[in-house]
Amino acid sequence: MSLDDSQGSQEVEETDIVDVSGSDEGESLEPTGTQPEPEDRVDEALPEMPGPAVPSSVPRVVVSASPDAVVETLRRLREDVGQISELSSEEGSIVAAFSLAFLKLMEPLTKALPVDAGVLPPELGVVDKANVLPKGDLVVLHRDGRMESVDLTDAENRDLLVTVVSDAMPRFNALVAKRRSKIENRINFLSSVTKELQSIADSLAEVG
Repeated sequence: MSLDDSQGSQEVEETDIVDVSGSDEGESLEPTGTQPEPEDRVDEALPEMPGPAVPSSVPRVVVSASPDAVVETLRRLREDVGQISELSSEEGSIVAAFSLAFLKLMEPLTKALPVDAGVLPPELGVVDKANVLPKGDLVVLHRDGRMESVDLTDAENRDLLVTVVSDAMPRFNALVAKRRSKIENRINFLSSVTKELQSIADSLAEVG
């Protein structure tokens, strides 16, 4: 190849450069055949999403309790059973004493004390009215017309006894207060009348 041919080839390759002499000062020259890459582009790695939990294939090892631990557990169980027996016996005595006291107090005041049907457990069914009697029975009137009597002193009904007594005690207290007020009013009336009668009697004695 001759020197003239190589110079001509070099002139052809240099024609790909664009003359940007008229552009703003400070701008760099770029070839026309390539697109400028943005300088602020940063390839960020996407966060890895956690995969589904894989159940462990390692079998669970059950460590059996030592004989001493089993004996200690049985010893505590025996103590708890003994305490339950003692508490049940004590509870029975208290319930019997409560029933007797409740009978003595309630019998002179009323024949039945109403109980809110809303506090009764759902096991009794749909209850329309309920009353507790002095002897310790709960008489329940169902909405279908059936009447049922429940012995509150029975060991199976101790929770029901607590519920009924908790609801009835405020009414019983009001009943006692009403009875006391009635007696006080009678005393005040009779005292005033008696005083006037004595005064009249004294006056008649003086006249006679």
